[in-house]
Order: sequence, then structure tokens, then C-alpha cells
Amino acid sequence: MQKQAGLYAEKKRVQWINATGVVSRVSHKIQAMLGMRDAQSRAQAFVEFMAEGKGKSDATALDLGDGWTRITRVVNGKTALIDVQCDSDGQVVDARYPGKFPFLPEGKEREAYNTVLHEMQLKAPDALSQVPVYYVNRNTRGYLIPTHGYVVAGYPNRGRKSGAILYGVGGDPKRGHVVLDEKLLGHLIGKDYSKNPHKLSAEIRAALLALAGTLFATREEFYEAYRRARGGEASSFALHDEITAIYRLLPLSTMEMWPKKAGDYRVERPPAPERDLRAFEHLPRDFRRKVWLRKISDVDSIDLLEARQQFTLHQLYQDELLGRNGTGVPLRNPEVKMDVARRNRVLAPTPRFQRLPPHKTDKVGNCNTGASSLLQRAVDRYADKNNLPSKKVAAASFFGIGSTHRLAIWDPLGIDAKKGITS
Repeated sequence: MQKQAGLYAEKKRVQWINATGVVSRVSHKIQAMLGMRDAQSRAQAFVEFMAEGKGKSDATALDLGDGWTRITRVVNGKTALIDVQCDSDGQVVDARYPGKFPFLPEGKEREAYNTVLHEMQLKAPDALSQVPVYYVNRNTRGYLIPTHGYVVAGYPNRGRKSGAILYGVGGDPKRGHVVLDEKLLGHLIGKDYSKNPHKLSAEIRAALLALAGTLFATREEFYEAYRRARGGEASSFALHDEITAIYRLLPLSTMEMWPKKAGDYRVERPPAPERDLRAFEHLPRDFRRKVWLRKISDVDSIDLLEARQQFTLHQLYQDELLGRNGTGVPLRNPEVKMDVARRNRVLAPTPRFQRLPPHKTDKVGNCNTGASSLLQRAVDRYADKNNLPSKKVAAASFFGIGSTHRLAIWDPLGIDAKKGITS
């Protein structure tokens, strides 16, 4: 019944539009009011109108075989679709509705492709909409104000149907340097007069004391040194658990800044990036949970994707040169070996996490800094493509601390290459 009602409305509109003048339109209206134009006559007029579209610029025709032809035609800015069967003289003898998933004839894939392409070109401006982009600020566990920031492309508060894609940047606990100075050792090992003097076991504390005062440029270097200091007593699984426990206690300032990746939404306790997406897909109603949204105009989600790809390219480049895979555990047979000087040169442009301002250089920042940097790059690219003045992006909340600062996104084919950073 719904399809019949829609077809009836379409036929009525088409017949009204096809009237050549005011007199014809008034005549059609009078005939409809007097009952002289019943549903059958209106359906016949609509089918004839569609059949007349063969060969016209606003219509496409696809031969389905057995005398059937699928005709698509633009009617008052909308796209109408119908199958008609004609005799040898070209007269319509039958018509049918193609359905939601129309059948396509075998052996005529190219013709079907051309027809669908033409249909998309006719109705794409109305049917395809630009994916909205939002700057999101929310409060995380333990905080009352929405200081955490990231960018999402999608539709908010629609659940898994939001189509949300996360564009966040944050500290990576498995990538970064390790400095076993007195302050860090006091935090890891503890003090005898404190309430909780020993966070780690005696064997772990002994291995850390043996490495006191050493600087490790990467987590992988620290892993190898710790394994040697620990000796062969611990198994590989126990060693991995010990290293993981140490990584959790390292300062946030030792973490490198890289794009975040959402995890599996089906797990009960998802990681932080997945929680960011869930907060966007299901806006919290609890007054203690705050989510602020700012819709960003003059930006394309494709440009945002390219900005993240550029950031990720830097990460992949470093991982390949340093022989790491993001787990904090060194590869058994790294393909690339490099000296200390080149390693330091490769790590020099790496952005590092710093939670609070002042952010004195373009190599440090927090989650808001990373999100606004990605978004600013996308906005600038959109402005260049459309000859528009570039706008400075802002956070959704006043508490989006760090959003006014920008990270220098590594560009191997631009300025960085001229400086010799990639060598």
C-alpha cells in the first residue's frame, strides 16, 4: 500500500507538471475534482510519460530483455524508476515497479553500469550528503570538566549507525623514551618511609636499580636492557608482564604522540579510543558525564582522513627504521639497523605528550593539541581547494586546554625533506 500511495503521488505530480499552461493545469485539477481522472487513467499517463523519456537527456533506458526496458527519469528534481514492456510498434503493453533491489540482466553489466552511473550523476547532489565533522570535548574518569578533546566524522547520538570515525591524537604508552633518573626510580621503587614503599617485586626493583641513571631512546631499548639485567630467571611471559607493569608507571611526558585507533566495540571494558567513540554515538544523559560538540564547517572528512594518513605515515616510517611494531617489545630480527646519530635524527621531529601548557615548541602537546592540529590541516586543505580564506579551528569547550597550540605534522615531501630530517 505504501508503494502504491507513493506511485499515485508521483503520477499525480508528473501529470500536473506536464501540463503545458495554466489552462491545462486548471483543467487537470477540475477533472480530478469531478472524478473524471481515476487512478487507472493517472497511472496510464505516468507510464506514458516515463516511456517517452527514451533518448532524452533527463532519462536513461536499460534493456532488460523480453521487451522490457528500465527507465529512469528526473521529475521535478526527483528521480523516478519504472520497468515498461513495449510491443514492436513501441507501444507500452505492461509496466511494473522495479522494487528496492532491481534485477539486472546477465551479460549486460556494462550497460547496467553506465545506467547506474548516469542515475548517480542525475541525483547525486540530492542523494549524497557531506559527512559532518565535530570537535568533541568530554570529561574522562576522575575529572568533572570536559578537558579531553578529539575530532569525529559522523552523526552524533545514533548508536552504531552514527558511522563515526575517530580522529584523535594522544600519548602512546608503548612508544617513547625511558629515563631512569632519581625521580622516576623513587616513583617505581618507592621510599621506605612512604605508606606504599614497594609497588614492584624485589627482583624487578633490583633490575631497575642496576639500570639507574641510564637513558633509553625507545621502549624497545629499555626492554632489551631490562631483560639482560633481569637474567634468565624469568620466563618470556613473566618478563612481558613485568615490562607492562613498568610501562604503566612511566610518566606521561615520556610518551610519543600518535593517532589513536578505536578497538572492538563489543568488549565490556573498551580502551580509551573506543570510549571516545561511544560517548559520541550515545551522548551521556548523566549530569556527571559531559560531552560538548562543535560542528566544523568548511571542512571535508576526506581531507581529515588524508591529514591522519600523513601523521600515520610518520609513525610507520619510524617503526620501520627503529625495528618496532608498537608493542614495546623489540622484534627478534629487525630488518634495519642504525647508528645512534641517525636514530636521534629520526626521533627529533617526533611529537611528545605534555598534558598542560605552556607548550613551548611544536613538538609537544596534549590530546586537544593533536586533534586541533589534524583538524587545522584538513581545514587549510579544504580552503586551498575551494579558494576560501582559512579559519582557525577552536575546541568545543572553553576547557579544551591546548587546542590553540599546533603540532608540526611531519611532511617528508615538503619542508622536513629540505631540512634533511628524513635522511
